[in-house]
Amino acid sequence: MRSTGAIIMSLFAALWAFLALHLSGQGLWIQVTPFVVSLGLILAALNSGRHAVPPSPEDRKRIGRTVMIWSAVEGLAIFAGVNVLANTGHGEWTVAFVAVVVGLHFFPLAIGLRAPLYWLTGLGLIGMAVAGVALVPFGVTQDATIGLGCALVLWLTAFVVMAFAPKPQAVAAE
Repeated sequence: MRSTGAIIMSLFAALWAFLALHLSGQGLWIQVTPFVVSLGLILAALNSGRHAVPPSPEDRKRIGRTVMIWSAVEGLAIFAGVNVLANTGHGEWTVAFVAVVVGLHFFPLAIGLRAPLYWLTGLGLIGMAVAGVALVPFGVTQDATIGLGCALVLWLTAFVVMAFAPKPQAVAAE
């Protein structure tokens, strides 16, 4: 299951980075780079997950239910919030808002999936939203900063999940 989380985070990291690079007007080849990075992480996750001990049926059910519920809440919150921002003339806050909601959704996942690292992931994503907004007066492009920052947080989380995943026990020769 750990490899599944790393794969999902890698895919969303690529989307955040692509969005940031696209909005900042980078060339197509630069915009594609995040997908190459994520592909490398996905291949590593698939390789590291090959020998992982599968979760029990009860854990699999709990994990699936937790992810489904909190992803639905996240999606509804993003949909509602983006519409409110657009209809009130504050579309410039959309990327920051989405980053905060995505960050907040990691908190119940940290509890439900028993993954303490997700607390830091959530804080990192929220921190990137705050940093992107706070740095605007200094000439920083808000959406690009938030997007690249969120991508880095998700890539780092995926890497840590894989690096510290339990390794299979070597079978002793008798």
